[in-house]
Amino acid sequence: MILCRMLQGTIDHRTTLGALLSTWVALSLALAQAVFLFALMLGMFRARRFFGFGPLFLTVGAIEGLKYFLTTGFDVPFFGMGNVAIGSVIYYPATIAIVLLVYLRENATAARQLVWALVLANLGLGVLMTLVWMGHRSYDNAALNQQIVSGLWRVLVGSLLTFAGAVAALILYNRLPAQLPKALRVWLTLAVVAVGDTIAYLTLVSPVSVVAPGEHVATVAGKFTFLAVYAAMIAIYLRFIEFDEAGQSERRPSSDILALLTFRERFRELERQVIRDPLTGAFNRRHLDVSLPEQVESHNRRGESCALLMLDIDHFKQVNDTFGHANGDQALMHFVRVLLSVLGRGDLLFRYGGEEFLVLLPHANADEAMRLSYEMHHALASMPLLLKGESVTLSCTIGIALQPRDGTTAGELFSAADRRLYRGKQRGRRCTVAEDAGRSGRT
Repeated sequence: MILCRMLQGTIDHRTTLGALLSTWVALSLALAQAVFLFALMLGMFRARRFFGFGPLFLTVGAIEGLKYFLTTGFDVPFFGMGNVAIGSVIYYPATIAIVLLVYLRENATAARQLVWALVLANLGLGVLMTLVWMGHRSYDNAALNQQIVSGLWRVLVGSLLTFAGAVAALILYNRLPAQLPKALRVWLTLAVVAVGDTIAYLTLVSPVSVVAPGEHVATVAGKFTFLAVYAAMIAIYLRFIEFDEAGQSERRPSSDILALLTFRERFRELERQVIRDPLTGAFNRRHLDVSLPEQVESHNRRGESCALLMLDIDHFKQVNDTFGHANGDQALMHFVRVLLSVLGRGDLLFRYGGEEFLVLLPHANADEAMRLSYEMHHALASMPLLLKGESVTLSCTIGIALQPRDGTTAGELFSAADRRLYRGKQRGRRCTVAEDAGRSGRT
């Protein structure tokens, strides 16, 4: 902020060139600030794997509380449309974007906790500003009192709209078509929320504060610009740092605000946990028994193919015997993470028992199933696991069954995949078998 003010102060605003250069300097520094701010939030979000959500909540809460002091009186000219407040076009969109990311990668419970952290941060700021006002109010200075009241009103309105915008973003994201690219879906969600927030904010503060002509348009345009930056950063983060988990990257629609803000969502989360393996996060045997027959029957009705892969980690008993069962659990979790990095959206991964897993590939044919099995072997070979200081490379044997070629029921597909998995073990493991005896099927 200080650097930006100093640079702007050295430019002669009396010339067209000076004004244009001042605009570019201010916008460039604002963009750098936005990238740094959101990268910091993403870093704190990533750190949750080691420290929980505490660092993220503290960082977002501190930024939310300090933004009024850091950005008050600092506006940026936006290409002739008018001046925009940095706090409005950078800080607010970043806050809503990180709430949406928490929802996408975690659940509504975690997102709700972050929303409440934001509310508490804003309430704390409101209390602090009220105390300061009470200490500085003057019965003889009406202009100062009006300025203080205007500031308090802005904080109150901003706090309420931050809360409403976060909730609206969670609801709106689920309303957009799932077929849209995730980056576009995120940007559209945030853009709609930003438009509503701008209109509501400038309308509510206008009775006690002067709103410059054109400020609505300039603010919306500024928010759209920085939201595109945040949406791109989220897409890059999900693509290269935290992979979307196959079969569970999309949340079910939830348009009931109470479901997002009360314990009902927590109950739904417990229901989801019932179908998950608590160690690896893959779907469990209970969910397999229910969903596999339903999926196969659905493909039969539509006349579509699907593939069932049965996987067994090679020589897993040696891992347990050599490194202990605790490290064996780490190996299982690593195995699942590697598979999820290969699987696509809609592919379902189940833990059948012990070191055995099943993968259902909807709409897949023989070539696609074989290609994916090759990618699994390659990914496991290229991503070793460190256990007790020793590099361990896991491998697996895979049996493939295709519907309708190998059967039209879940039981028939399961038997074919199991039979071919056994043949793969007889062949020496670390291979894929997709055909019965007498036909080639090894990779």
